[in-house]
Order: sequence, then structure tokens, then C-alpha cells
Amino acid sequence: MNELLYSDKEIDTISAFPMSILSEDSKVQFQSIFSVEEQKRIGREILIPKNNGKIILPNFTKSDEIFVLRIGFSDLIQDFNTSSGMESKLLNYLKTQGLQANQIYLQIDCQQSKEDTNQLLVALDFWKELGFRILVKGLGSDSPAVSFLGALKPDMIKVDLHEQVGIPDSEFHTILYFLKDFSLTTGAALLFDGIDSEKKLRLALESGALYLQGEALSPIQEADVSDEFQNGNLLDILNSYHDWKRKKIAKEIQTETKLLEQLNQSEIRLKQIGNLVYLDAQSLFKISNKIKRIYITDWTGTQISNLFERQGESSFIEKQQNVRKNWSYLPFFYRHVKKAFSNPEQWHLSEPYWDKDLKEQIVVHSKVIGSAYSLFLDISTERD
Repeated sequence: MNELLYSDKEIDTISAFPMSILSEDSKVQFQSIFSVEEQKRIGREILIPKNNGKIILPNFTKSDEIFVLRIGFSDLIQDFNTSSGMESKLLNYLKTQGLQANQIYLQIDCQQSKEDTNQLLVALDFWKELGFRILVKGLGSDSPAVSFLGALKPDMIKVDLHEQVGIPDSEFHTILYFLKDFSLTTGAALLFDGIDSEKKLRLALESGALYLQGEALSPIQEADVSDEFQNGNLLDILNSYHDWKRKKIAKEIQTETKLLEQLNQSEIRLKQIGNLVYLDAQSLFKISNKIKRIYITDWTGTQISNLFERQGESSFIEKQQNVRKNWSYLPFFYRHVKKAFSNPEQWHLSEPYWDKDLKEQIVVHSKVIGSAYSLFLDISTERD
């Protein structure tokens, strides 16, 4: 990707073809977009003004640039409905500007596209056949895209951290975990916009951001950034993040080591009565207030104990409804089995995940007890 150009901050819809070309006295603002992988600026967002209610675009001169074009949902549907065969008014107009479809990301704002998702999906298939690529934006808590993102099959997902305002923290982290997994599974790149603080930068990087944009990296400017300054303070910011991340990992190792020492020192006794296995949950909860749940399964992943769940600092409740449920479909279960085969005497840790019920980041600690039981502890981790 050479340059990634945006036209979405001031543009609501494209209402007519052809569009006016930007006049020389129009003020165009720019903001750089940075690649974590390339560790440099790979593009710029162009904030294009309106002229008498009509959208005006700059003259496209570089054939190797890549553009992201935000078009209103109704206008995209209108262009699709009036297209003939593989002809599109939008594509024909862009060709007059020297652009090809494979240079364009069509930005789909999910807040606009809730009205008729079936029609949108049919239209997206049409534009993909023409060669366009798809960028999805607007993944708020009420956005339909979280549920049908797989059907949209975007090439890029834009996460605007300004949209976090008004969304409960637990819901927002659930969305970010989902998007990170979706990106890793499908290859859709994540672009994080609205990075105006070090805290948001860390959040973006820990959430799998490939592209970064925001005031903390590069302010909006009224002239394009020269090549001499195009990388701004990116390397300093990334190095600061890596230094913070290493310190965080060292702290996590220290905390985990202390907790594992306490667990290893505890005497865990199990007793089977009928079809249920019982244990002294209170002694385990006393080890750390980070221990949130305790339960036991057999080697197939079927729960054979009641579920013990912390309630406040010094109490817990015992639930029976999960007995005989099978948890082998969860990613951590056979990870535990694999590790238990190689080292049955040790505690094993899962990858962290966001628990939507506890509204916390959880790491599952597990250990084989005896010859037939697996003990699982859901333990919360600190988020910075």
C-alpha cells in the first residue's frame, strides 16, 4: 500500500456524477495514516470540503495511490440499482479521473446501513466483482456489523475510538476482542482512528491495529506532509509502547509466579459423592481475590462439580445449573489437555480472553488432579 487517502470527515453523501474538481483556493486538510508493520507513514486522510452542498474532490494524479471513498448508503444503493451489467456510474466517473476499481476502498458506514442489510450484501458482491475493496466503519454497540461482519467480508475495518464515548467499557472491549479475532481469522486489516492519547495508542496496538491515525501521531494540517517529516514521532511512540509492554509483561510474570507458588502450596482435596465431585472452594478463593470461578471437569470436558463463583471480597455462591455441561468446544480445554499430557504436575495457563459475563479479562488456570479430574480456575488479569 503506497498511499491511503480518505474523504470521510466532511462528506456525507455523493449526490451527483460527475463531481466538481477541487478549486485552487479551496482549503484541503490532511492527516497522516501510519503502518505498524512498515513503521512509517503509508498514507493520509484527506478532509475535503463541500462547495454549495456539492462534494468536490481533488484531482487524482497518482495512478499508484489507494483511496478510501465514503459514500452515503442510499447513494451506493442507487448506483447499484441504476447500473447496467458490469457498468457503474461511480466506476465510470473514477475512470475519468485516471483511477481503477482496485485502487478504491468503498467505506461502508454501518450506522447508515442498518435499513436493508440484504440489499447491501447483494450490492457489495457487485462492487467486489468490479474490483472495489470494502472498508467497514461504525462498529458501535448497536451496530449490525458486529453480528453480520462475516457476511460483509471487508478488506479493512476502521475502528474510530471517538465512538467509544457512550458505549460501556465492557461492551467496547468485547467488540475489540471480537474484531481482533476476526482480523486474525479473515485477514481483514484493522485501522484505528481517534488516537489522541498514549492510553488509546496502547489500546489500539493491544487490539491488533495494523494502521494508526490520530492527533497523538500527527495533527490535522492544511498542507500535505513533506517526505522529510512524514513519519513524525512514530518511531519514538512505538518504542515507548514496546518499553511499556516489556515492563507490563515483567509485572505479569511476577504476579503469575507468586500466584502459582500459592496454588502449589495449597492442598487440594477432591471427594466424589454419586455423580458429583466436591472440593474446598473457600480455601482456593482465599488465595487471591482475582480468582473468580472454580469448577472441575472429566477428561472429556464434561463438568462434574458445581460451579463456585466469587461474590464480593470474602464470599462465593455455589451453582448447580452447569453440571453435566461439556466445555470441550472452548479453546482452552484441549490446550489444557495437551499441556497436561506433557506435564501433569504443573498448573497451565490459557491465553487471556474477555469474559462478557464477568466483564473482565480472564486467564484460565488449570491442573490435573488425580487420574480423572481437571480443575479450572477463572482468574482476572489487570488491564492498563
